[in-house]
Amino acid sequence: MSNPTDTPAADLPDAAEQAPAPLGRSNALAIKAAVADRNKTVADHAHRVATAAFAAELGRGATRVAVSPLDPEQHITQVTVSAATYSAKVTSRSRADAWVVENYVEKTEEKTRIKPGFEAAALAALQDLAPYLVETVRVVPDHVIQELVLKSKLAHQPMGWGGEVGKEDGPPGIEVELTSPRIVITHRNPSLIDDLILQGVIDHEGNVLTVPAEPEELAVGEADPAPVAAPAPVFLSLVGGE
Repeated sequence: MSNPTDTPAADLPDAAEQAPAPLGRSNALAIKAAVADRNKTVADHAHRVATAAFAAELGRGATRVAVSPLDPEQHITQVTVSAATYSAKVTSRSRADAWVVENYVEKTEEKTRIKPGFEAAALAALQDLAPYLVETVRVVPDHVIQELVLKSKLAHQPMGWGGEVGKEDGPPGIEVELTSPRIVITHRNPSLIDDLILQGVIDHEGNVLTVPAEPEELAVGEADPAPVAAPAPVFLSLVGGE
């Protein structure tokens, strides 16, 4: 009789096939899935940390080719940081509207509305077209605010139509931020990474463990110098996930 917790699967990994019978194949596969997910979490965290450190060190728009510590002519990958870009958004529509009405009234529109507090009375009185229940107010169209957002994005700070800029003079309620850098990694010979790990030159986190010494002129019969050990690597670790 089959174990109700087991799920048939084709091409099961060897480890799952060799799992103790009381646990079943499904438990072995569940453990593998859990470990793979955990490894992915750690790898994703390490990727964010490494790319952020690269961007902070070289700056926006930089490109660097990673080469083998054993042979600089062997290119592993190319890492590029995106150029600086900015984003702008509305953080307070009411403040932005008030600024436009005060400084650029020609960009506003008039709109008729029921006076605040008279909504209930208007439902009954509007049948008689009572004019005292309505009022005309100025409103700022959405496209006008979007113009401010676009101008501010291009200026890298809040900016109005007359050149008003900054938090003091520019339109309030508009926020401009430097976007996060985007790291582009273009692999050229990624198999070199596996070779360097197997040779003990780097670890699985990319820390250089052994740096070959600079070549020096040797006397006849003198042995080659031993590799110079790099400083102890700093390993990343996660406790309980991110």
